[in-house]
Amino acid sequence: MQLLVSGSELLEQAMDLDASAVAAPSAEAALQSALDMMPQLVRGKEILEQAPLDAAVELLTLDGKLELLAAEACKIADSNGGLRAEGSRREEELRQKDDRIAELERQLRERTLEAEKLRGSM
Repeated sequence: MQLLVSGSELLEQAMDLDASAVAAPSAEAALQSALDMMPQLVRGKEILEQAPLDAAVELLTLDGKLELLAAEACKIADSNGGLRAEGSRREEELRQKDDRIAELERQLRERTLEAEKLRGSM
């Protein structure tokens, strides 16, 4: 019985050795492949570590641009308000001039009628 156990153990060890002999080249190839991939993995890790920082910088840049646009929009709105005020002032001036022209035309008609009456009575 001892001999059979030893024989079966030897058979198992032989199979293990055979399997490791077959696995050894593929394990070495896997290790070499992993080593070859290491620079890419390190670069990928750096990119992933840098991405949040880049996103934060880009977000800050966009926030800054939005603030500039908001300030510019306020300036335009103020300018537009100023233009509206200027337009309203000019419209008022035009209305006053129109009223003055209408008054002068009325006076001219009255004077013309008075002049015709004076000519007719002469």
